[in-house]
Amino acid sequence: RRSARSGIISFLVLIHQLNKIVHPLVKRHGGLILKTIADSHLILFRDAREGLRACIELQDAMHRHNHKTPEPDQIYVGCGIGFGDCLKLGDDDIFGVEVNFAAKLGEDLAGPYDIFVTPAALKAIGSYKGVKFRKVAGGRLGGTKLPYYETVMSEPKEDTAMRRAKKSRVRFR
Repeated sequence: RRSARSGIISFLVLIHQLNKIVHPLVKRHGGLILKTIADSHLILFRDAREGLRACIELQDAMHRHNHKTPEPDQIYVGCGIGFGDCLKLGDDDIFGVEVNFAAKLGEDLAGPYDIFVTPAALKAIGSYKGVKFRKVAGGRLGGTKLPYYETVMSEPKEDTAMRRAKKSRVRFR
């Protein structure tokens, strides 16, 4: 939408700003960026809890960035977390059911500031201080009967701009 509205240069600036935030954060949490396609990142963490920690920190960073940025230049991120066996080929590709689920959650279902997790990721994360998990009503992963869960922070940092961004997000099902 953004490149159609403002042109490719504007979109490339957004990607550059996003990468300036994402790359150091991923490194700090021991993650490995396997693939970047436009404004999407496929990131591998050895530990689901560390992946969640990174996603929470990323959403906080996006909130801080957007708070001081004019609305047309704000960046919104949705995160999907899966956990399970996978096959990593080389340094830039990975395959597996949970990889597919995480991509579906982050790309298609998560709106601005959302962090969605698969049942396997939820089990691997366990309890996490300051975060509760709520089953998404009617939510299903791909063509399966598996539900998915959203994170709910104990101390929400949501403001009017965040609520407006979440409401305006078009979700693909």
